[in-house]
Amino acid sequence: MISARRLLAALVALAAVAAVASGASVPPAYAATRYLDATFAVDVQADVVYGSAVAADGTPVSLVLDLYTPRGDAATNRPVFVWAHGGAFFSGDKGSSKDWAIKLAQRGYVTASINYRLGATPVVVPLDSQYEYDTINNARADMQTAVRWFKANAVTLRIDPDRIAVGGTSAGAVTALGVAANADAPLPGDHPDYSSAVCTAVSQFGANDPLVIGSNDAGAIFHHGTLDTVVPFAMAQQTRDAMLAAGLDVQWHEYAGEGHGLSAANNDLAFTRTVQWLYAKVATASFPCSPSMRFLPRRPEASTTSIDAASSGSANRLGVVSLVAVENTLPGWVQSLPCGAVAGGSSNLNSDAPGQIRATLAIVPFGADGRSCIYNQVPTHLVADLQGYFQPGACDAPLDDRPVEGV
Repeated sequence: MISARRLLAALVALAAVAAVASGASVPPAYAATRYLDATFAVDVQADVVYGSAVAADGTPVSLVLDLYTPRGDAATNRPVFVWAHGGAFFSGDKGSSKDWAIKLAQRGYVTASINYRLGATPVVVPLDSQYEYDTINNARADMQTAVRWFKANAVTLRIDPDRIAVGGTSAGAVTALGVAANADAPLPGDHPDYSSAVCTAVSQFGANDPLVIGSNDAGAIFHHGTLDTVVPFAMAQQTRDAMLAAGLDVQWHEYAGEGHGLSAANNDLAFTRTVQWLYAKVATASFPCSPSMRFLPRRPEASTTSIDAASSGSANRLGVVSLVAVENTLPGWVQSLPCGAVAGGSSNLNSDAPGQIRATLAIVPFGADGRSCIYNQVPTHLVADLQGYFQPGACDAPLDDRPVEGV
């Protein structure tokens, strides 16, 4: 005897065959879209050191992150998402708030959940002590260091250094918004040769100082409960309004009746909205993905920058280089010199006040490795453009050195 279940299965199979035989259309297979749909398993590297810092008590701290990458992915120039946990800048850990980092790695991003320096006591609003400001700034400095770490390791990690977003929940969201709003004012940290600028921030229950937000910053997507009193709803609105007034890209989502956290359904909705936002503002955005990404950072104080012209046959030759120093933060000087030489005693450019533009043509020596170096005494933007070379023996003045004046 044929059971009812087996008979039903046979009839369904027969109907399917009949549909194909009669030429009836079959729905096409669903094609997943990278950065929108979860298509990858995820590999994790735990406790990757991304920098070092000093704790409030003066002890050294190794800054670590968990790195999530799409398994088996051969793509290059992948976008990055850096996530920070909550906990009132007092508690929490990179492992306690990692779901969004994992879910975005499943969609093809390279992601990280970071640890950052925490304070000895919780930070609560309104802020009324220097300790609270310092603790928040330490977290921002550490996330900025994480952004720069990714940029410094872009080739190894196969990521696009111009497509980085940051995000977090609660204290982590405050931190992420601080990174978005302070690209032109990075705090001290490792990898200073790289910019801290990002495409956008993702804020779950975060806010930041509206007075520091300007037109050269990055915008954000906000998720906030209307009943939140931990990071008050009105503070998030003020942050949003400052970004809008500055002309930044903002998407605002408020969740009626929710406090400092979302229901499971609203959390899923917030994530779906964030995936769409990151797809548009990071993964597929044209350059620059935010106003802040248009600007390179100043060269840090006492930096030496290499000019590598080996491919053009510069070894042991004298070259003519156009040097421009822009927006120095202090009076100071710039010097061309052989790589490895001690700077000082002479200069090619002198600035006697902050914010100046100085330019010159300098005769610079290239070593046997085809490299020459530029030293800047104070933070400044530098442009060095190789114009050409002297023929061997054509010039008996090997260096264009000028006395250091007024510094």
